[in-house]
Order: sequence, then C-alpha cells, then structure tokens
Amino acid sequence: FPVVKKLSANLSCWNSSRQPMASTPGKLFGALLVMLCWETAWAEIAVLEPVEVGYVRHIVVEELNHRSLEIRTLSVTPPIFLIPGMLSRDEANELMRLAGDTNRTMWHRSDTLDSRGVKDRKLSKAGLDDMRQLLRDHMKNDPENVTGLLNFIKDAFTAQSRIKRREALQEDLTTTLTGYDADQDGSLNYSELKNFSSTVFSMPNYDKSLHADLAMHVLSAEERRGHDLQQISLSLPALLKVDIASYFTALLEREPHRQSRWSEQTWLNHNVPAVRSLLHSARAISGLSEELINSSEPLQIVRYGLHGHYSCHRDSSTGNHTGVRFATLGIFLNTPARGGATAFPVANRQKELLHWTLEDWKALDEGCQETAQCTTLGGLVVPPEQGNAIFWYNVDPWKLASGQGKRILKSSTHCAAELLEGEKWFANLWLHADSFSEVDSARLEL
Repeated sequence: FPVVKKLSANLSCWNSSRQPMASTPGKLFGALLVMLCWETAWAEIAVLEPVEVGYVRHIVVEELNHRSLEIRTLSVTPPIFLIPGMLSRDEANELMRLAGDTNRTMWHRSDTLDSRGVKDRKLSKAGLDDMRQLLRDHMKNDPENVTGLLNFIKDAFTAQSRIKRREALQEDLTTTLTGYDADQDGSLNYSELKNFSSTVFSMPNYDKSLHADLAMHVLSAEERRGHDLQQISLSLPALLKVDIASYFTALLEREPHRQSRWSEQTWLNHNVPAVRSLLHSARAISGLSEELINSSEPLQIVRYGLHGHYSCHRDSSTGNHTGVRFATLGIFLNTPARGGATAFPVANRQKELLHWTLEDWKALDEGCQETAQCTTLGGLVVPPEQGNAIFWYNVDPWKLASGQGKRILKSSTHCAAELLEGEKWFANLWLHADSFSEVDSARLEL
C-alpha cells in the first residue's frame, strides 16, 4: 500500500488506549486510515477519519476506569460524529447542578452582536459605581471565572456600541430605510421590512402578524381602512414619523425569542472535577494531545427556555476574537420535552455543494436565519438525548494537519432548533489547534 506508507511516513499513531477499533466491517483502506493518527509533527493535530456514514468504532478512556465509548459517523462532509451516552445521567445532572449554582456561576443572556434588548438599558444606565459593584459581585461569586468576567465586560462595551448604533440609525433613518427599498417605490413591503428587521436588529423572526402590528403603529385608522395589514406596504414618510429603533427595541423586550439567538449561558472552568472527566473523554475522542485539550476554552453551559434557539451559524469565523475553533464537542445535558434538536442543513450534501456558488451560500445563510427553518432545509438533524454528544470539525482538519493553514468549513453551518416545551441544557467544548488566546487568521472553505 504505497499511499498508506507515504502518509504514515509523516504521521504517528494513537496510543493503545485511544486506538479506534472498528466494530463493523469496512474497506481495508478505510480501516487503515481510521487506525492512523494523522498527527503532524509541526502542529500535533490528530484527525478522526469519518470513513463513511454509519461507520462505528469504539475507543477506551483509560482515565475513566477504561470506559468504552462508541463513535458513530453521521456525516462525511463535514465530518460529524455521534457519541451515544458519552455522559451518564448522573454526570449530566452534575454539570447542570454546578452551572445552576448561583454561588459559583453568573448567567449571561445570549445576545447576538446587533440585537437590542433589556440588557442594553440595564448596562448602559448603570453608572460607574454600579458597574464596579456588579464586577465585585461577579468576582465574589466566582473569582476564578476569568472568561465569565471578560464576557461581562464585553457585554458592557457591546451595550454602549448598540446605543450608539441605535442613535445613529435614528439620526439618519431616511438613508437607512431608503437602503432597504429594493424596488425603489418609496415604501417598504413585507419582504423589505423583514430584511430590514433581520439585518439591522438581528431579528429574522419578523412575521406577518408583526407586520400588521407595525402597520397599526404607523398608520392612522383612515390609512388602514380597506387594507390587508399583513400585506400592506408602508410608505417611507409614514415610517419616518415613528421611532423605529424604539419600536423594535420594545418589541424585543416583550418577545426576545424573535432575535436570531435566545438562551442563557455560563461557563465552568477546567479545574472542576466534572469538567476534568469530560476533558478525558474529549481527548480520547479527538486524539488531540493533553496540551491542546487543556488549552481549550472553559466549558460553556447553555440553558434554553421556551422558544429558545440559535439560528444558523458557524462556531468559528475569520474574525473570531477567541481564535479559530478547530472542533466542537457538544453534549445534550437533558432530554427536552419537545424540540431542541441540533441541525446541520448542508451535511452529507457533498455532491451538491461542489456546484454551489457564493450566491447559494448566501441564500442558505439568509434562509436559515428564521427559527422555523432550522430543521426543514435537509441535511442532518440530531435529536436531543441526555448524555449524547456530537463531535464535529469547524476547520478542514486534513489541511490543518498537513500545514496548509486554517480553512473554515462552510458546511459546518448548524443551528439549535426552537425549544417547544420544557427546558434544554447543552454544553459546548470548543477545541483549538493552538492556544485560544492567540488570534488566528483563517480562510473560508466549502
């Protein structure tokens, strides 16, 4: 096998405790690739080979009393794997208990960069003394949670920038609204206002009932008479009469789930015993070195309430301030009553993706923002089940391992479907190819 020999000349194999052992027959070449570490000397990056959809292997986590874990390939493009029962019920419950301990953690609302909400007013109206007290309270609750503190500070600065953007929007509202008048007819129809709402306020869930409500807010009774308010176009002069920024801000305070992301989050540090156990499993699954596993971000715990969701996104981007998230290990900490799946709309569509243009990707990104679309676009949908984990790559692992740089996989686009009943808890462990404190440059790849 000259190809295998050529590959193995620059690779080292996993030690016996982390060797993948095929439990189903596969092609000889594929099985050989699975047993290779794909770890280059320059970056010490191991790659978990997907082989084919449905491929199953088992690994052993020595540090957890030789626990056996199954890894099942769900997708080849991008590489996505399911690890059933990675956490026991007790282990998942312990992480939820630790995250819910108000003496240990502080919860932050998950707002996207351009969303507006009640948090803006709470932070922006706080004086310096109030801010100092909030910081003291945070450090008292969890003095070692530096990540949480940094996120709190980021929230404060983000709130101030939102206020400035909102003021700029109101000052130059004519230009802003005119820019969304695609057909240049002097008014904004439902589709144009939906685009305005999604782009300016990060609120893709602008539906016809909201359009009718806005029409009630903007138009007089005489102007509304005889019109279908769900379809009516609103003239620019009529829209300019009202404070659109305040209208949408108040709307998101009443119905925050209409924004592209709605949840709460907190973090658990690596020195927590329950997190250390999880890191052992992450190392066995990924094949990464202990050094790289320990340089991963603190474990993020996300709590979704009714209507909680996260629209289509990628975990890493070219401008990510935390560096490039090489891979993600996501764990369902409970089984929600209804809803709450994780979906990858373009998974296993590799033949189709070869012919996609930038316009196709743009259409996907825009079409997948509305919450209801998350699980309807095809691809892969992973139902939430307590203890199950999903492992996937956000960056092309083969190019990274071979020294070709960080190429972000567009196909890693995913979303958290709307929670329709109960509560959902989810954990994110983001793995980095180097220290996440370093800012990486990266390129997008199909």
